[in-house]
Amino acid sequence: KFALNMDDYRKEVRAYNVLYGRALEIRKFLVNLLELHSFPMRSRPSELFGSGLASIIDKKLQDELPDTHVDFLNTAYSGGVLIMELMDGDIRDMREIFCDNPSIQDEFFTFIEDARAAAEANYFVHQDLYDRNIAFKWIDKSKGLIQFKIMDLGFASIETNEENPNENGQVEAA
Repeated sequence: KFALNMDDYRKEVRAYNVLYGRALEIRKFLVNLLELHSFPMRSRPSELFGSGLASIIDKKLQDELPDTHVDFLNTAYSGGVLIMELMDGDIRDMREIFCDNPSIQDEFFTFIEDARAAAEANYFVHQDLYDRNIAFKWIDKSKGLIQFKIMDLGFASIETNEENPNENGQVEAA
């Protein structure tokens, strides 16, 4: 995942660190964070990724966000890259399979209920949960065995009983 500004990068890293540090039972519901790499300040995409990959990313952004597309290739960024567990896609990618398969629906709703219970037990609020932030991985596609995981913790907040919470009694993922 690319975090194209340092604030977004820090928020996501902070959320993972807090959850990994104290909420062990919630880890199984999250896409695993494998590595972190911050960008040098004010880096251009061609400097970060090479001109070929930067052009591919630019094209993908234009296709997915045509109304909000920025001049990706000529903008300087100061965020980072979060390298995460490889998943097969997100819920939107499996819409047809999902709608026609009651066992996958059951698995999904069980996952949501179990993840919700673990989140509540650990005072974790995702705050941006929608189909693009729930990933899936086929364990055995021929048998319909699938695993779901939550990703993108950039807006997450985690309540705490630590000595220095914010005015709302939360440690923000910042």
